[in-house]
Amino acid sequence: MKTIEFLRSVLGGSGYYCVFAANAVTDKRVQKFYDSLEAVAKAADHFDADGFDVYFGLGTLREAGSRKKENVASLKSLFLDLDCGPSKEYPDQKQAVQALRKFVGELNLPKPMLINSGRGVHVYWPLT
Repeated sequence: MKTIEFLRSVLGGSGYYCVFAANAVTDKRVQKFYDSLEAVAKAADHFDADGFDVYFGLGTLREAGSRKKENVASLKSLFLDLDCGPSKEYPDQKQAVQALRKFVGELNLPKPMLINSGRGVHVYWPLT
């Protein structure tokens, strides 16, 4: 799945979007706001190519400049962030996904979209 297709499935169609990028080597952090999903995808590709870990806010924002809950206009997906590692609830991604499958089955939820976040698993249920 291309980045823009993924973004269209989990983010609202209008408003402002936040991209956060962090480079552990240089300890540089950047937060920028964009008014289109195409601009978000382009920024994500640019930051990734420059060695940054790239994150995006899941809320569509009313105004650029703030990711605070008071500025969220809409959400288009339900989501979970399953962190993995020695000090986390799940030691690795395999165990996180096993627990997620059990959770989804017990609650009879639809199959979610899974994204390898590098150190964990991001889970999305896009809404219409």
